[in-house]
Amino acid sequence: MSVAFRFIHAADLHLDSPFKGLGDAPPRVRQALTESTFGAVRRLTAAAVSANVDFVLLAGDLFDAADRSLRAQAFLHQQWAKLREHGIGIYIIHGNHDPLSGERARFAVMEGVHVFGAEEKEGRPAYRKDGGLAAFIYGMSYGSRAVTDNLASRYRPAA
Repeated sequence: MSVAFRFIHAADLHLDSPFKGLGDAPPRVRQALTESTFGAVRRLTAAAVSANVDFVLLAGDLFDAADRSLRAQAFLHQQWAKLREHGIGIYIIHGNHDPLSGERARFAVMEGVHVFGAEEKEGRPAYRKDGGLAAFIYGMSYGSRAVTDNLASRYRPAA
């Protein structure tokens, strides 16, 4: 018997993007664009809580650059803490813009947050809030920005 579950899948948030191509835009517009990525994450967090989702999957390019800004990291850590307060699991896959090799602060690993590694495809169980198994999530982060291997070829059906 299957039991329904709810989740949010998001990607390409590019948190704290400098929007370099808009150097000629008025400062007010550039500031609004810079803040828009933070607003998007706030709305994603609020939507997850409001919809009472079981977990959130953030699949690639959470940050705009390999060397993540401290502001962006601290902000994301705060948003994850809000999700965890509501029992929402978090699964992270890093993309080519924010590979695992990038510079970052060493925040304490939060229970209920799983970051997929870059060596091999990894499967993790995702649970409903009632503790029941909802699904298995498979993922693999980019280890570095330039990956020439076909990562999709590493995905094989699991038992």
